Amino acid sequence: MSAPDWLARLRRHLVEVRRAQRARAELRAMGELELRDLGLGRSDVTSVLAGRFRGAPRRPH
Repeated sequence: MSAPDWLARLRRHLVEVRRAQRARAELRAMGELELRDLGLGRSDVTSVLAGRFRGAPRRPH
């Protein structure tokens, strides 16, 4: 792997890490009502951040 390729991969990785940090901070800063508006509970935040969240099917109102 050439140095430019390695640097490009490193940059992409760092951008993704920073994006994940922002998402984590934003979700953890939300209150219960804000999370509920998104269809989430406080216990869902970890799964969402890990990319494993599969919410319940939406019911019609």
